[in-house]
Amino acid sequence: MLELYAPLVGLMFKPREFYDPVEIMLGVMPAFERQTPVFTNFEQRVALMMTESAQSKNVLTIQQAHQLVWQDISEELLQVSSGR
Repeated sequence: MLELYAPLVGLMFKPREFYDPVEIMLGVMPAFERQTPVFTNFEQRVALMMTESAQSKNVLTIQQAHQLVWQDISEELLQVSSGR
């Protein structure tokens, strides 16, 4: 079913709105039990990111801080799953 709708969804977006495939790095996520502790302090991490950015005079919006923390979490989870 999804295969039938994929071309239609592709028509809804402009080519510049797609990620270049070389920019996409997929990985295996660890088990749910290993992920949970990483997410428990998400808001604290965002607050710390905002505080540190303000102290360094590189002020971030809340959306930017959220994005940066999500990126950090993604990297951490990929490291956990790869055993690094």
